[in-house]
Amino acid sequence: MSNNNFTKQILSILVGVVIFGIWLSIVGNPHVVETVIGLILAFGSGFYFYFKKDLA
Repeated sequence: MSNNNFTKQILSILVGVVIFGIWLSIVGNPHVVETVIGLILAFGSGFYFYFKKDLA
């Protein structure tokens, strides 16, 4: 595994965690539906960052 690919993976995970944290801070006291929406947003943003970001 190249160092560039590893960095891209770590940054994608970090983006997903940050988006999930922001979502939970907006929602406040999340229940199941809000948590699932947050997970979908986090996975979606992480995958988007991974496939669209080109680390030169």
